Amino acid sequence: MAASRPGGWWLFLMLVVSTVGSAIAAPRPARRATAPAPAHGAIEAPSGLFLRAKPARTAKPITRIPNGETVEILDRQGPAETIEGKADRWFNVRWGKATGWVFGGFVRPPGSAGNVPPAKPVAPVTATASTSGSGTVGTAGVGAATKPATPAVVPVDGPASLGPKDEQLVEEEAAFLKTCAPTVTRQGKSLQIKLKNGKAVSFTDDPSAEESAALYYFRGYVREVGFFLLYRVSWEFANYLLIDEQAGTRVTIDENPVFSPSCERFVTACLDLEAGFVPNGLKIYRVAKGKVNLEWSVSPTDWGPSEPRWKGEQVVEFQKTMRGGQITKPGRVVFNPKTKHWSLAQ
Repeated sequence: MAASRPGGWWLFLMLVVSTVGSAIAAPRPARRATAPAPAHGAIEAPSGLFLRAKPARTAKPITRIPNGETVEILDRQGPAETIEGKADRWFNVRWGKATGWVFGGFVRPPGSAGNVPPAKPVAPVTATASTSGSGTVGTAGVGAATKPATPAVVPVDGPASLGPKDEQLVEEEAAFLKTCAPTVTRQGKSLQIKLKNGKAVSFTDDPSAEESAALYYFRGYVREVGFFLLYRVSWEFANYLLIDEQAGTRVTIDENPVFSPSCERFVTACLDLEAGFVPNGLKIYRVAKGKVNLEWSVSPTDWGPSEPRWKGEQVVEFQKTMRGGQITKPGRVVFNPKTKHWSLAQ
């Protein structure tokens, strides 16, 4: 019996060593790979940014992404380029249902302090001509309107469509139509205006991908000068139409008109230094006997105008945003009664 004990202990030790060795040699289960969270960025361009089919400034635009909108970044390794002094690569992004390319120099991390804050929507108002020139509302008369915060662009239904109409502008239009009924009415896609000469003009929404594509929004009636105001969004531009109430004559202007206190003139200001959605510049028009004439204009390349306001009848003040968006300073345009000309104040 005594001789069997050492053998028993030896077998026990061999069993322990074998078990430990097997545990060390056994492979550990692999960790399950975790998919990285999708990267996002916010558009930082005052006039919005085109989503393009290819990573190039000349590529076909798919839609326009408003300033401040968040996009999902799918790929940051597009071609490198320098635009407006910003050196970066083109990003492949998704916005809503649309996927395409934007220049990375105009995309910042969401939630960070950007150079240009997103524009806030403007509710419809009934306005009269400003006598102080300090307000931003410039159209006068029944149902007059302020400028929409940004051109009405929403994610497209397909790769080449204007998509559904902007819900906020549709609601605002309904309010303006009530103030002008039955002179101005809408039946489905068709907007109709009855003129003083007994005839009528109509504007029909066409959201297709054709060159004739356009969406129309009624924006009010300027009683003092006898014009109806429409906002039009097309495939690669947005502008306004002034419709003469007498004969239906149409005048196309770049932006929402801001009228002087007497309503004898109005100014338009377009801030668009990158997207090319509207012409960047400042214009002053004179209204007389149902006709609209351009008196003065400037189309700068190193700055863009916004927030025009009248100080009396001979001075227009505005905000001047320098290229890149980091610097904004006041600007003025002054009328010289002797020369009958407008000029930028130094």
